[in-house]
This record gives sequence, C-alpha cells and structure tokens, in this order.
Amino acid sequence: MEQVAQEKELGNAAFIAGDWTAALRHYSAALRHCDGLQRPVGLHFLHGNRAATHLKLGDAAAALQDAEAALAVEPRWVKALFRKAAALQLLGRPGAAAVAAQQAAALDPGNTQVQTLLQQLGPQAAAAAAAESTAAAAAAVSGQDGGRRRKPLPTAALLPGLLAKAPWEYVPSPDRVDENLLLLLHGLGDRPSAFARLARSMALPQTAALALGGPQEVPFSEGGRSWYTVFTDSFDLIEGRPGEQRRVRSLDATVSALQQLLGQLRQRCGWQAHRVHVIGFSQGGTVALELARQQHSLGQPLGSCVAVSAALLPEQLAAGLSGSKEVAAGQGSSTPVLITHGDADKALSRQAVEATAAALRSTHSMEVVVHRVAGKGHAMPQGAAEMRRLMEFWAAHLSRRPTAADLPPEVAAGGGELLEVKPGEVSVQLLEEHAL
Repeated sequence: MEQVAQEKELGNAAFIAGDWTAALRHYSAALRHCDGLQRPVGLHFLHGNRAATHLKLGDAAAALQDAEAALAVEPRWVKALFRKAAALQLLGRPGAAAVAAQQAAALDPGNTQVQTLLQQLGPQAAAAAAAESTAAAAAAVSGQDGGRRRKPLPTAALLPGLLAKAPWEYVPSPDRVDENLLLLLHGLGDRPSAFARLARSMALPQTAALALGGPQEVPFSEGGRSWYTVFTDSFDLIEGRPGEQRRVRSLDATVSALQQLLGQLRQRCGWQAHRVHVIGFSQGGTVALELARQQHSLGQPLGSCVAVSAALLPEQLAAGLSGSKEVAAGQGSSTPVLITHGDADKALSRQAVEATAAALRSTHSMEVVVHRVAGKGHAMPQGAAEMRRLMEFWAAHLSRRPTAADLPPEVAAGGGELLEVKPGEVSVQLLEEHAL
C-alpha cells in the first residue's frame, strides 16, 4: 500500500500543478500496484482521479471508463457521477449525461459543479433523461425489457465464501447495453487485472465483463492466485496420476462456488445462465471447461466457453466423465466450446486437448472446436489470427440486442426498440474492429 500511496500523492501534486501527463502516469502506476492487493483501500479514488485527468487531456472515452470503474466500487460517489456526466457530454450523449448529473444532484443538491453542468446540458437533455427514465421504468413494470439493457452492478456481497477474499474486477459494457456477461478466469499464479485489461481492449458489444480471482493465494508469488490445489504440503506440484483426487476435489469446490455466484448473478442482477459466457487461460481454462460441463449436466448451459491453452485434468479423463449427455428439455442448446492451443506449447500436450474435446463430445454431446495456433507457446490469447478466431466464435454465440439503429427510420424516430433477440446476430466485422 505504501507504493500506492506514494504514486497517488505524486499524481495529486502533478494534477494541482497542471501537469496532466505526469498525473496520468502516477495514477496509472498506483492502479498497477493495486493489482496484487486483495482489497485495495481507496481504489475508487484512484479511478476517479484518473477520470478527472483524462477529462483534462480531452480523452472522454477513457474518462468514462474510469468513472464507471469508480462507481462500480462506490455507486453513490458524487464526483464520479459528475465526471461520468462530463465525459458523456463530451462524447455527444447529452441525455445520458443528464441522467448521471441528475443522480449526482440528488445526492448533493448544493454541488455547484453539478448544477452548472445541468444548466449547460439544457432542457432538451433533461427531457431526454426523463424520457429514458420513464421508458426504463415502463419496461421494468411490463417485464418486456427483462432487465437486460442496464443491469445492477455486481458487488462483493454476491461472492460465495470460497471466493470472498479473492480479487475481482468488473468492466461495464462499452455501449451501456447489458446483453451478455463475460466471466474471465486467469492462469495459475496470475491475478484478474490482466484479463480485465483484455476485456477493455476487446470491448465486445453489449457485453459486460467480470474478471475473477482464484480462491487460493499461491505462496511466494506476491499475490498470485490459484483456482484449485496444485501443491503438496512440501510445495511440490501434484501430478495428475490415475486415482489422484486432491486437484479434482479442490476443482469441484471451486466450480460449486462459481455456480453459487451464477445463482446470485441471476437473482440479484438478472443474468441468466445462457447469457453468461466464460473464457479462461491455462488453469482458469480448466475451470471454465469444468464449469461449462457441469452447467450442461444441470440443464443450465452457459452461452459459450473459451479455453485458451487448457484441458480437463488428466485424472478426470482417466476416471471418465459423468453427467447428463443431453440438455434438459426446454433449457436451450448445448454450450459451444472453443479450445485454442499453440503447437509450440510445452506445458500442455496436443493429446490432452484432443482427449478433452473427445470426452466432452462423447459424454455430453457438447459442441467443441479445437483451434491450432501455429508457433504459439503456453500463453494468453495473442496474435491477429488467434484473436480473429475468438472474435468469430463470439460473433456466432454472443447475443445482440437490436437498438434503434437497427430499426426502420420511421420506427427509430419514435424511440422504438426491438426486444426479442437470438444468438448469432453480432457481425464479425464489428467485432474485428476491437481485436488486439
């Protein structure tokens, strides 16, 4: 925490001096130091200060992202609401800006900055904000909207006991339409921050992201996490021999906790299982595959599963998979699965990947595609070819909620919006614009 405090103070000093570039550098450094901390104190202040810095530098999109991140931690923070409103104003979204500004004014009626911004936005923006609020309320009462457009932010209270002390990071949908939720699971010894950055870089349309941390801290790793037990009492790696159960039991406990989280996300935030997608790397990919497999057996399939450089545990495969072969009637289709694997991967064999795919197909009739990445080792998604394959996969399986832009002009002019959606309506071209 000392490094965080030092960088924050340097950032504050640079901001006061009008050196916005230096302030941005120091606030960003402070946030990087927070990556290894389980519950960093004052995280929302850092995001809020960086949002103010982005506004000074004229980067409204980055300011909006940081303001949203601050509000994910502290939803009633007036300064973050004000900075969100200011960013939305610069982005040419006066109605949405007025909504945020009005929320800030309700919390702090005497705030002169907020009142000045509301005056600048003018009566037309206020009317647009009122119309937006009325439409949202009407949709909620009628049940037509299904809570999909903008869902409640997840909080730490949703996490089950096993995951309660693990770090996590929420990334709001880039277009403010919550049609899909992407769960991101890191590899052994890593933290969720890298996957949160990946989610921001991809900016998948109508998709919020929740980067989760494993329940166990890896010894001597400076805050790295593990999803299940991998070490013996003497810190040797557990080998996946037939009959070995330590990793399997620990993995089952983690998947059970994630299923509890899925239940909370459904009850508290409105995320149905078939709108939840998961991607995991290495150990996180193993968890993603097992979560998708067990959800399939329960008749509650996920929207999709991506496993990067990952396979099921060899001791699982040796013992044979159990569970339902078909999805229960009325519960939708099987979870589509994409496994990407580099042909230069020394940590995971091609045989293990193919055995995993074969087991999921034969035992559960799951749709599994294995994508070979030429020249790639054991690493997170990288390179244009692999990213393009991921984007094509999500284009086929993410749901897309049609907006006014999809409607005939005479309907769009009246503020109409289609409510029924089906998977596969996201264009590959749109997604490729956000590829790394």
